Amino acid sequence: MSLLSAERLEVFYNRYVQVLRGVSIQLEPGQIVAVLGPNGAGKTTLIRTLMGMIDDQPERGEILLEGARIDRLDTSERVGRGLACVPEGREVFADLTVRENLLMGGWTAPRRDTDANLARVFEHFPRLEERIAQRAGTLSGGEQQMLAIGRALMSAPKVLLLDEPSLGLAPIVAKEIFTILAQLAERGIALLLVEQNAKRALELASYGYILESGRVVLAADTATLLADDDVQEFYLGAKQTESKKGYQRYKRRRRWA
Repeated sequence: MSLLSAERLEVFYNRYVQVLRGVSIQLEPGQIVAVLGPNGAGKTTLIRTLMGMIDDQPERGEILLEGARIDRLDTSERVGRGLACVPEGREVFADLTVRENLLMGGWTAPRRDTDANLARVFEHFPRLEERIAQRAGTLSGGEQQMLAIGRALMSAPKVLLLDEPSLGLAPIVAKEIFTILAQLAERGIALLLVEQNAKRALELASYGYILESGRVVLAADTATLLADDDVQEFYLGAKQTESKKGYQRYKRRRRWA
C-alpha cells in the first residue's frame, strides 16, 4: 500500500474544460517524485487537486492517504491527515513576522508540539531563526521560499507537495533548497515535486511522471528518464542530429499519441 496515491483522476474547470485525464500517481515514505511537463500540462492542477484547493471535486477517480480516501475532505482535513503544500510563488503573509507565519502553518497540529516543530524547522533553516521577528515581506526571495517550506513543515506532514520551489531563485540558493529537500526525504517525508529545472528535479528524485495535455505520457525511475532521448530533447535541452530527431518524432507519435 502506497503512502499517497491518486487513481484515474479526471478534473474539469467549470465542468467543461478537462484539465486532468485519468492521472494516476503513487508516493512511498521518504520518496521524492518529480512531475514534469510543458506549461498547461496540468501539473499545478494536480498539486491543487491532491491538496483539495480547487473549487470542483474530481469528476472521477480517488485520492488515498495510507489507504483511506481523502478526496472528499476539505483542505484543512487533509492537512490534519498529513498533507502539506508549498505553493508556487511562496505566498507568505508579508505583514506577519517569520514566527507568525510559521505558527500559521502549525495551526492544525497540537499546541504541545509547537516548540518541537519550530525547533525542527530551525534545524533545517537556521536563517529563519535569526530573522524570527522580521516581517516576511522584507525577506529575500530565497528566505521567503525557506519560510514557505518551513511553514508547511509546522504541521508535521507525511507528504509535502511542492510547486516550483526554485522558481525565481539564484542558482546557489536553489541548490541550498534542494539539499534541504533531500534531508526532508531522509527523515521519511514523501515529496511530490513540480519543478521547472527538469535536470535538477530528476537528479533529486527517484521516480518521475511526465504530463502532457493532462495525461501521464511517461512514468519511470529517474535513471530511465534521464537516459530517454525524448526527455533529453524536450526537458534537458540535449541537441540531436536531424536524422535522429526524425526517428524520435516517429517514436513519439507511437508512444505519446
